[in-house]
Amino acid sequence: MASDHEEFRHESLEDRQSIAKYLNALSEAFANGNLTFGHNGQAIELEPRGLLKFDVKASRKRGAVKVSLRLNWQEDEEDRDPSVGSLVIKTSDGGTS
Repeated sequence: MASDHEEFRHESLEDRQSIAKYLNALSEAFANGNLTFGHNGQAIELEPRGLLKFDVKASRKRGAVKVSLRLNWQEDEEDRDPSVGSLVIKTSDGGTS
């Protein structure tokens, strides 16, 4: 059984291709319902289910660009009402998601 408080954090400098690989791995992990993060002997395993809160923030200030993605869910709460509205993310080739 997992302890009441577990935390994992990793920070590094990566190129765009590496970031794309991480985001693809995250996408597959969410689709499969099992996320495992690990580095230097630390690891945490998460099982997202039910509705998840998805928060996206993008900003540009004096040449510094920041994109934040935040996903939250309650392990003991599976039936929540979804929020109204859909996020649109456009790619440079005109595709959207």
